[in-house]
Amino acid sequence: MVERRRAEFRSIGFNAPAHLFHPPHGSVQASHSCPLFLLRAFRLLPRSSPRALPRPLPPDSLKHLPTPPPALVHLLPPTDWDGTEEEWAQRAKRDKKAYGVNLTVITSKAKISKKATVRNEVRRRIRDAVRVLVMRGAVVQDGELRCDKAREGPRKWLVPGFSYMVHPTLDVYRAPFPQLVDEVGNALRTVKERIEAKQLEQEWATLTASLPDSPPSEPTPPKTE
Repeated sequence: MVERRRAEFRSIGFNAPAHLFHPPHGSVQASHSCPLFLLRAFRLLPRSSPRALPRPLPPDSLKHLPTPPPALVHLLPPTDWDGTEEEWAQRAKRDKKAYGVNLTVITSKAKISKKATVRNEVRRRIRDAVRVLVMRGAVVQDGELRCDKAREGPRKWLVPGFSYMVHPTLDVYRAPFPQLVDEVGNALRTVKERIEAKQLEQEWATLTASLPDSPPSEPTPPKTE
């Protein structure tokens, strides 16, 4: 039996800096609204300052990774470093860690309910819907959930380096779970397509700005018979 990676959700605390909830103007972000919730996605910023630069990678991370022994070839892809079976077993165990999903569900007393149990259930249902989509590739067929290996995987649903924020309504608590999964899947696909389109626009604008201005073409003399 193949062991699957699990999803580990990371949320922004309510006491976090304001720039984590409201990204700066001009940054790549996208949103999608439906009767059940509003989904926002924006680039994940450092907690210290919105203008802080990411830390450079440590030198050890740039080294070549080991080549697994024959007994553990099926665990990891081959690389250029010769290691022992114990080292590869430790690396295989480390690589089975949970996949981190930056997802924050905003549940307020005014919009959801004054009961904490209802608000917790709304957050749990949203996370469960994202989990079955990302890690199992869930698809709704005839009102039932089914797993599709061709649709599973974080890269098919989420954009790396982006934080997702959901503003649900009370309808999330009442809606059938297959309907919720379908709505969350549509929202994740729409947001992913919009973010990728904006990133391509920015890359194209940067590329065209770096190109030198072409000299004006000389007019072609008229043909003489």
